[in-house]
Amino acid sequence: DDSFNETLLPGLRKIILAGEILTKQLVSQLNEKFPKAQVINGYGPTETTVFSTIYIIDKLHSSDIPIGTPINNTTVYVLDSDGNAASINQIGELCIGGDGVSLGYINNAKETGDYFIKTSFSDGKIYKTGDLCFVSEQGLIVFCGRKDTQIKIRGHRVELYEIENALHSTKGIIASVVIVEHNRIIAYVVK
Repeated sequence: DDSFNETLLPGLRKIILAGEILTKQLVSQLNEKFPKAQVINGYGPTETTVFSTIYIIDKLHSSDIPIGTPINNTTVYVLDSDGNAASINQIGELCIGGDGVSLGYINNAKETGDYFIKTSFSDGKIYKTGDLCFVSEQGLIVFCGRKDTQIKIRGHRVELYEIENALHSTKGIIASVVIVEHNRIIAYVVK
């Protein structure tokens, strides 16, 4: 909204955004409307008490905006498919350790065991996020996508396979596929 600008919030100094991928377009709009405010990209799943990494945006990058570096009392690992530390610029799964990591999922021992794991390089358990990332040469973590079909729409996690399974169990539907297009979930079905 063009009427929403610095005059409404003259004391605004920090804008912290999280829950969705932060776009360069949104950062540009915020910088224009709130030139005195510092824009911060926050990242972290609920399983790690919301924030795990932050990136203070001091300039717009030509590539994706990094999710940054770990906050205090948090460790972050990008692991390859063998569970070893990925090399610089090598895409791997983001795993998070530290004080903010939850104990697991209530009444769901299987998923807890799958996602909260012990490693030789961390004192406590780490949480396997399912997010694909890499560490840049500058030491910043960059989000690349998911290793499964989970998506986020308006801050909500959605498992596309669960929608497909529900459709498959519906009488009269032979096959289905679910996709995301323009931030909308679309299902194609064969009857």
